Amino acid sequence: MYEIPLPAPLKRALRQGIPGPLWHWLKEAQRDAAFRGAGPYSFDEAAILRHVDAQPAIEPFYVDIGAQDGVLGSQSLALAKRGWGGVAFEADPDLCRRMKARYSALPAVKVVQELVSPDGIAASLERENVPGNFGFLSLDIDSFDYYVLAAILEKFSPTVICVEINEMVPPPVVFVVEYSADAAWTGDRFQGFSIQAAKELCNLYGYEIGELHYNNLLLVKSSAQRPMVSDEDIARAYRDGYANKADRGALFPWNAEFNDLLGQSPETVVERLSHLFGDRLDRCRLEVAREDTA
Repeated sequence: MYEIPLPAPLKRALRQGIPGPLWHWLKEAQRDAAFRGAGPYSFDEAAILRHVDAQPAIEPFYVDIGAQDGVLGSQSLALAKRGWGGVAFEADPDLCRRMKARYSALPAVKVVQELVSPDGIAASLERENVPGNFGFLSLDIDSFDYYVLAAILEKFSPTVICVEINEMVPPPVVFVVEYSADAAWTGDRFQGFSIQAAKELCNLYGYEIGELHYNNLLLVKSSAQRPMVSDEDIARAYRDGYANKADRGALFPWNAEFNDLLGQSPETVVERLSHLFGDRLDRCRLEVAREDTA
């Protein structure tokens, strides 16, 4: 929204030609302007607000895990601007410092510098007095998101969830990065979990698929009458929200070499990913889902 729409080669040339301190100042000025503006602040914001606004009597409190600087790309700033309370977790001290400075204008939101883990997230939310049925959860830490989400859902019931998935892995393949306290994301495709793995959490904790918006999965707390999420629900969400998107290639150029996975058998996908992640197979779950099981 606030990015200047320039071709990538021109952007790279500008970045290389502008001194570092000036570039940093320009980026901060851009974020200051975005923070003062009316949004949208993220690519997914319209989809998120559509699902949030559809929930009657939603608790106006959010939790944002992996909040970065809380401006461009923020999934929760629009809610903070509405007056929602919230708590935002960010591990990077510089990003957290900048977010705290800007969010001083939004005193209902607490910004916490903390490296979130499955072992401690429930206690962290309890420490921050997060309501049990808070309205919105944003989760994006590019690592063991599956286990952080599971740990939250054991004790809390957010009404709407936005969680990043590994969009490269098509259903019905289950891929989950296992939690390890000493693990860190290295910036490659070994991160997060596949949309098929989300089915397990949906059916265990009572959520339905709102939609997949490219690589962000929106989940909504189910009513008691809702049927369990099926394999077809997962496949449809993936087709509509990622695989059949006309602009998918332009938005996710880093997946270009894996595009053929979308047309291959699940067994072939598992074989390809086994070769790709060969030295880390002991740190993930990678398998074809059993047919229509939770």
